[in-house]
Amino acid sequence: MFQSAFGAGAEISLENAGKAIATFERTVLSGNSAYDKFKAGDKRALSAVQIRGWKVFTQKAKCDQCHEGINFTTNEYHNLGVGMDKPNPDEGRFVVTKKPEDYGAFKTPTLRDIARTAPYMHDGSVKTLEDVVELYDRGGLPIRTSTRR
Repeated sequence: MFQSAFGAGAEISLENAGKAIATFERTVLSGNSAYDKFKAGDKRALSAVQIRGWKVFTQKAKCDQCHEGINFTTNEYHNLGVGMDKPNPDEGRFVVTKKPEDYGAFKTPTLRDIARTAPYMHDGSVKTLEDVVELYDRGGLPIRTSTRR
């Protein structure tokens, strides 16, 4: 598929991979949803069930502490404990910053079109949105915050 996109003999390089990702990202459009209409003032855009869900999201579960704004992300990095139980866990942002507090931390993803982006978490270990909710409802996973075991 790479060859058909970039031409026969095209090199798989960081530059071409970046171009491929940028091209894909330009095709991902997510706007004018029922939520967008609701936020723009159409109070009938969301059903009563959706409004109850929004209240759980923002008031009870407080998901909006990390998933806020128009894109439902703070663009910050967090260690949720995902994959930390593996023999060789992904060190996350620590690989870049070398700061112990970044060990196992990954960027908070947008929740735009989240139902279309399974599986979930940085390692794809959570298969469904229901499983994500269950994970958080259980209190998440133990967090290892250093490179030492």
